[in-house]
Amino acid sequence: MLSEGVRAVVWKESLDRYRNRWIQIASLSLALFTLLIAYFGGSPAGVVGFQKFEAILVSLMSLINYFVPLIALLLGAGAIAEERERGTFEIILASVISPWDVWMGKFLGHSLVLIATVVMGLIPTFILLTVRFGAEVVPSLVVFLMSTVFLGLSLLALSFLLSVLFGERARIVISAVFLWLLIVILYDLFLLGTLILTKGMLSRGLFTVLLLANPTDVFRIINLLSVGELKAMLGFVTVELPQYLKLPVLWAVLLAWIVLPVLGGYVLFKRRFEG
Repeated sequence: MLSEGVRAVVWKESLDRYRNRWIQIASLSLALFTLLIAYFGGSPAGVVGFQKFEAILVSLMSLINYFVPLIALLLGAGAIAEERERGTFEIILASVISPWDVWMGKFLGHSLVLIATVVMGLIPTFILLTVRFGAEVVPSLVVFLMSTVFLGLSLLALSFLLSVLFGERARIVISAVFLWLLIVILYDLFLLGTLILTKGMLSRGLFTVLLLANPTDVFRIINLLSVGELKAMLGFVTVELPQYLKLPVLWAVLLAWIVLPVLGGYVLFKRRFEG
């Protein structure tokens, strides 16, 4: 059960964040882009309209990999900096609300806004895909929605950690954008370069560890396994995963990408503002 202090902070943060116009624009943009990609995804091949479901899901996955992490990182970038710049943390922490209540209330409040943004952005496209392909695609869509939420929350947790590590909002935003570039773009280029330099001789165990070290890759593996399209994993190589790397393990890894940064950020937050 959440304490009264946590619930109070969650309510305040979720209302404050959702009133921000850019969050509403992000939700509408996500809905528009997913609809366009679902319908026009085959246009480079001269085909327009809803095509093979697996191909549509892979295209949507690429969009989510770029769009949702950026929203999450920017959403959480000012979570701590705003209070610090206004000088209200000392007042808050001097009240009956504990540092844990403040930290978890802020994270859960931002999480609710992020989840609402993702759900409202994906549901219109999911409804159309269900109508087009039938109820048999619903399980894959549910997995896609849940993994998208987990991916967003993992990047939100990392942004909260950044917000404690860096004091100024400008530095936090710059570090968040750099982290987005690293996770979304540069990391897979690093994997590709590693495979090329090792002439494909990189051990499967090490390659698996490198994949799990990036939440966006974990997100992709989960969804590609759900539709049987693992060969599209990196777009340039067929990936053979170890037998132990099943969906429960992947979900646990993605959950760890949420829990560990939140707990680590809280330790730093408490040490900095209570000590």
